[in-house]
Amino acid sequence: MKVPEVSANQAVITYGTQNEVQGVIEYGTNPASLTQIAPETSSSVDHKVTLNLLSPNTTYYFTIKIGEKSYDNAGLPYSFITSGESAANPQTTIPTNIPIKPASSFPTLEPTVIITPAKLQSCQISDFQKHYGAMKGTSNYDANFDLILDGIINVADYMECLNKNK
Repeated sequence: MKVPEVSANQAVITYGTQNEVQGVIEYGTNPASLTQIAPETSSSVDHKVTLNLLSPNTTYYFTIKIGEKSYDNAGLPYSFITSGESAANPQTTIPTNIPIKPASSFPTLEPTVIITPAKLQSCQISDFQKHYGAMKGTSNYDANFDLILDGIINVADYMECLNKNK
């Protein structure tokens, strides 16, 4: 289990299992009360779960739950601390045409998808929530919602859409 990426508002948790399973990260700021969850979107042996909307400079505690069994750090939750700098107001703009090419691990027969301005005109949170957490290569992934091109649909993509449509 690792937490290889931690920023002010986001953390990525990775872990491996012997069998393909679908886990859930239970987390929170109180080690005795892990009230937030981040479920995986599909089964795998190599797991990567992104926790979003975290508070800067805060200690978070978490366990990994698979089925009815929870995995922790010898009876205590794992923990990490978010950085102090917040990316709440990024000053970026979205280009009007973004070519999205298939990853090298996917067949190159897949056509290139172009995000056109018409597809970016609406930033309805309900549209983003339908695809939230979907990673490239999963059935719920829609490249039209991965606006920052990081292979996962999350709050950063929604923020990019809002910034473009100001």
